[in-house]
Amino acid sequence: MLGITIELGSYSVKFLTYQIDKKKTILLETEEILTDYDTLDPNLELNKLWENQVEIIAEFLEKFEPDTHIMITLPAEIISTRFITLPVKSKKLAINMLPFQIEEDLPYSLQDCHWAESMQVNNNQVEATVAIVKKEHFNEFFYLLKSANLKPKILTSDVSSLSSLVNLHADKFPNSFCIIDLGHHATRSFFFNNGKLVSNHHSYVAGAALTEAISKTYSISIDEATMYKHQNSFLLVDDQYEKVNENQREFAKIMDATLSPLMSEIKRWDIGFRVTHGIKIEEVYICGGTSNIKNMKNYLSSKLEAPVKFFDPYQYLDSTKFDSDDKFRNRFSQLVSLTTNATKKSKLINFLKNEYTLGNTTDLPFEGIAFIGVRLSILSFIVSFFLFLNFIFIGGDISKAKKISEGLFKNPQLNLSKRYMKMITKSNVSNSELNTINQKLKDKKDLIKQEVNIVQASLNINAFSHLSNIIRLLSGSEVEIISLSIAEDETIDFILHAKDLKVLEEVQKEFSNDKKIKWLVEMKKDAKQLIVAGKGSH
Repeated sequence: MLGITIELGSYSVKFLTYQIDKKKTILLETEEILTDYDTLDPNLELNKLWENQVEIIAEFLEKFEPDTHIMITLPAEIISTRFITLPVKSKKLAINMLPFQIEEDLPYSLQDCHWAESMQVNNNQVEATVAIVKKEHFNEFFYLLKSANLKPKILTSDVSSLSSLVNLHADKFPNSFCIIDLGHHATRSFFFNNGKLVSNHHSYVAGAALTEAISKTYSISIDEATMYKHQNSFLLVDDQYEKVNENQREFAKIMDATLSPLMSEIKRWDIGFRVTHGIKIEEVYICGGTSNIKNMKNYLSSKLEAPVKFFDPYQYLDSTKFDSDDKFRNRFSQLVSLTTNATKKSKLINFLKNEYTLGNTTDLPFEGIAFIGVRLSILSFIVSFFLFLNFIFIGGDISKAKKISEGLFKNPQLNLSKRYMKMITKSNVSNSELNTINQKLKDKKDLIKQEVNIVQASLNINAFSHLSNIIRLLSGSEVEIISLSIAEDETIDFILHAKDLKVLEEVQKEFSNDKKIKWLVEMKKDAKQLIVAGKGSH
């Protein structure tokens, strides 16, 4: 199954494509598309930005099948999160109590909100994480998705994706820690205790603030400042100032002064965590594009007085096909965190519920479900009764047939698996099981027939002369033949694959210049494959 996770940022929209192979999630590729709007503009309307983001998503998804599994994280700035503990064991009771608990500390009416929850029973209580969005915002965003015919399976939040990841891999993390996502227009922090997310915070001091400071100080454009920040910016800790020249010292002071309000906010959040839980943060994990600034890890460690590491959600997935550059990976950590929930049973919050659904079918009302359920129960009873009568009257015939068939099925030439032999020798073989075995035998018969035809056809083809021509042209080239077919009319078709395109281009020249056989050659550069066809000779 192919899937896509999407992160909606004010600066850009990020995409991550992955494939699920059995229970393994394989990361394939990423793409980041910048939005059209400068979100530093205080007059920018959110709906204009969302329109642009949905446009970008719709255009990107045009090249994928409609049934591709899509998960999207909503913009963090429109979501409010509550962590609520309910003194009951039952989730059904807890869901009825939640609205009253949520409304207690909301500054606006719950009727004006759309909310979704994730709940977990822990001992004698239910712990709920609730994400709340104002309906005026969610309705606008939902309408844009619907108008663009976009049908994601999950619409969630960064809080939920990180919480679910840590919940699945709690043994990989310390007892208390913090994840800081240093983005372009916002910095997000997530505090965990005993494997649970207990608080999250939002600051508007982030990469854009650094860009603006560089632009104003050195009188250069925002684009130039952005490029300089990405390529040359750095931070210094106290004992490093004496080891650099005056220009570097001044630049580091500008960076430090710009990030100073953020450091104060993080320290304030940390104090709140310590007061509430009575313990210190053991480790800090960082991610996001701004975390790639040189010496950021040491700078934060010095300011926050805690060990700082880069957040690595890639270890829980197959990322062998993914870019191995650390700076690249840090930018997509949030998307990878969401992708870890693609196969395992997760606790993701999903805003697509009740009247907000984007599927092709409409949920039936309770009365309709009850009506259908009663009639299905009656029908099931009638069918079961007739099956029982059928078993009594034809049981004798089945027993006779079983004795005859058992002798036939034990023939070693049939090579039946243990599963089928067990099915045959059990005391109550059903008609459907006999039909399954019959189909298996039919398939074996067809397979043998096909193999005989292939052998007969191959007797008329001098395959070795064809192969010798191919081997002659491929001599010394590091390529792999991934498919080969030789027809009765001596037509040869095969596909070559190589890790290096230059190798394939050299091979292409060899086949094009061949004097013995006229080859038709087609290069597929994206797949690093060469498709070759020609007419062989004896």
